[in-house]
Amino acid sequence: MAARAPLTFRPIDRGDSGRMLAINRACPIEADFTFFFDREPDFWAWPEAVFDRHVYLGGFAGQDLAAYAMLGFSQGWLGDRYGELFYAGDARVLPAERGRGFTQDAGASLREQMPSRSLGYGIIKQGNDRALGAFRRASWPDTEVQLLGTLEVANVLLLRRIKPRAGLVVRRARPQDLPAMVALMRRAYEQRLFAPPITEPGLLADAQGLPGFGLDCYYLAFRGDELVGALGAWDMDPVRRTKVLRYGWRGHAIRLAYQAGGLVFRSAAPLPLPGQSFRALTITRMAVPSADPAILGDLLTAVANDHLGRGYHMMHVAFCGDDPLRPAVAPFMVQRFCSDLFVIARGIELGPLRRTSAWRSPYVDLRFI
Repeated sequence: MAARAPLTFRPIDRGDSGRMLAINRACPIEADFTFFFDREPDFWAWPEAVFDRHVYLGGFAGQDLAAYAMLGFSQGWLGDRYGELFYAGDARVLPAERGRGFTQDAGASLREQMPSRSLGYGIIKQGNDRALGAFRRASWPDTEVQLLGTLEVANVLLLRRIKPRAGLVVRRARPQDLPAMVALMRRAYEQRLFAPPITEPGLLADAQGLPGFGLDCYYLAFRGDELVGALGAWDMDPVRRTKVLRYGWRGHAIRLAYQAGGLVFRSAAPLPLPGQSFRALTITRMAVPSADPAILGDLLTAVANDHLGRGYHMMHVAFCGDDPLRPAVAPFMVQRFCSDLFVIARGIELGPLRRTSAWRSPYVDLRFI
């Protein structure tokens, strides 16, 4: 059989929204259940909410849009300074059009959209051997890609009330808390690769700019009068939802356990039927300077207990590499999704960066993934 011509790539915009939504629906994610991130009615609402700027490239088979990929830009720590970084992701290619060199060609086209000296990251779900193999075989001029570690997303199921363990006072944020929140987050994010710069105006604008979010969606943990931890809990439904297409056998088992838990605890929302969406909270701006998992545990417990009985099914929490905060989710029933996290550099040598503490403690916020 003759090899098919490669896809051709060019920038796309809102005029291509209908086809992009169709491609997104046709490329579900397989796990314990099969799902996709529902972006209707406005495909662009999510990237416009979370990134400073973004660009989508479409892969065309002749005149037909068959694939897309994105670069989303934000500010973060680059190893020696704050500056613009990128996330290379939200890539989809129709199943019938795979095997045409998408990774190599899309990467080459995305590279042209990167500044000549730039740093960013991308992820590939562990177990997706086809995508991972293609990514490792690909190469682009003056561009270096290295494995940074594992990004683990813990889906914390909201089944029952959990008793706090660390004896902290946890409450929602108020405007007068902003100075202490900024100081805390600066300590927590210091020298962490990709971590955002934190200022009072920036934090307030961020809280007001995310649809469905607000300053009171931050939870603060106090030991006495000292602020020791903070995080935001964002319901992303206005811009993106996790829609179930079908359950695998493990998914059915989890669904049955969840239903049983609902009967026992009477607070768990029934898991969605195929065609329905989960209600979830995405944990963002997670900051615990001491890296004490007990502090994060009390914060997550407060979020979970606040949202039980309100139709929520889970919260999503991210951990990178050997994050010492990971034990915080131990009291909960958790599904874990692991991806390989890659650093991508154009026009920058990664050797010096690898020797810094930033390399060993990356920060990835799930709002961007």
